[in-house]
Amino acid sequence: MNGERLEHMVEERTLYDYWFVLYQRKVAIAMVTVSAVLLAVGLSLRLPPVYEARTIFYVPPPTSQPLLERGAITPFPSGIQDEARAYVKILKGKDTQRRIEEKFPPHQLANLARTVDFSASREGMITIYVRHQDAVLAATVANAYIEVFNQFTEHNTQSQVLYSLAAVERHIDEFIEALDRAQTWRREFREQRSIASLQTELDELVKQRQVFQRELEMAGVTLQGLAEQLRSTQDELAREARLYVATEMVVTSPMLESLQKTLADLGIKLAGNEALLREGHPTVVALRDEYSRAKQTLEAEISRITQSHSKAPNSTHEALRQKVLTASIDKKGLEARITGLQGVIATLNQTISAMPAIIEKAHRLDQDVQRYGELLTEAMKHREQLRIQVLRDHRSAVVVETALPPSAPVFPNPTINVFMALLLGLLGGVIYAFFLDYIEGMRRMRKVQDMALKEFTGTSS
Repeated sequence: MNGERLEHMVEERTLYDYWFVLYQRKVAIAMVTVSAVLLAVGLSLRLPPVYEARTIFYVPPPTSQPLLERGAITPFPSGIQDEARAYVKILKGKDTQRRIEEKFPPHQLANLARTVDFSASREGMITIYVRHQDAVLAATVANAYIEVFNQFTEHNTQSQVLYSLAAVERHIDEFIEALDRAQTWRREFREQRSIASLQTELDELVKQRQVFQRELEMAGVTLQGLAEQLRSTQDELAREARLYVATEMVVTSPMLESLQKTLADLGIKLAGNEALLREGHPTVVALRDEYSRAKQTLEAEISRITQSHSKAPNSTHEALRQKVLTASIDKKGLEARITGLQGVIATLNQTISAMPAIIEKAHRLDQDVQRYGELLTEAMKHREQLRIQVLRDHRSAVVVETALPPSAPVFPNPTINVFMALLLGLLGGVIYAFFLDYIEGMRRMRKVQDMALKEFTGTSS
């Protein structure tokens, strides 16, 4: 029971108790703190100094590379942290480490990966930290990383440019062949058509069709008039044929008129002589005989003309018949011309209908020639640009801060080391004080337990 009470007394501690423990052990705390500080000072004096050089650069976005290569205004960072981290991966790669080691003697860059750090900011800035006992070497190594990075990107860029150049050369050959083929097809097409301008030819064909259509319309009108004239002439000819009898009214030929005049003269003479002479007078008999012969001749001529298929050349009937014949010939000529005009117009319509397809084909051929010509021109320009890029110095890294040999080492830093040793020494001294107090408390507790046990043993006996 006394032991439980003793443990309860030991466990019940206040802040004052702890402070009293620290006060009692102030010497031990001070010794530990001083020892830590002295140790830090000693190590700071004995450890070799380590210098840290720093360089900062960034990689512009790909769209800004031409500005950088032409020496124009330097573009700003891309502002993409993931891209900067990708470049850090390249810097940490084995190929980059190997190239760095090849630039320096092996004994100078032992454990290079442990002495170099990289960081990528949100703005796309890449910082390289190089720590080494030689300040100049640390700065040189830091700057060498940028040089190796530029060599790496330049090699890749050159490889891509050479590959693109070879591809462009192949495309140029293909475009030249395609352009020659398109020009040959267009030339053959134009030679087959024998025209300089399809649109001009189409306009000319349309004009010709309009002219022939007007001629066809005029010929149609003329044919209608000629047909009407032919019908009226045929009707008049029919009436003339019905009226053609042996009378003076219808005898109109010169021969009939001459016979009629002779008969009239003989009749006048006969009448005059009969009035003056006797009926049996030889003159009257002679005139009567001559009158009878003239009358018979006239009747025979009228009968011949009436019964003949071709009337007298100067007769009205013959004139009408010739007019009908001429009109019939003209009508057939007009009909033949109309048929020819219709055929020509049909041919023109077919040609005009086919012209849009021909014009479209010619337009496609012209477009092919123009397209292949433009592609060839662009490819040749691209080839010249690639050839210039092959000879150009490709700089991908824009240096913001060049590494310089640091004037003071980053390790050991006596001030920081003493300050940290002071803090650690105080903390260690406090822990040590509480540890000593704990041990002393355990000894007192054990002593009290022994006394209580002896007291309990004496009482029992």
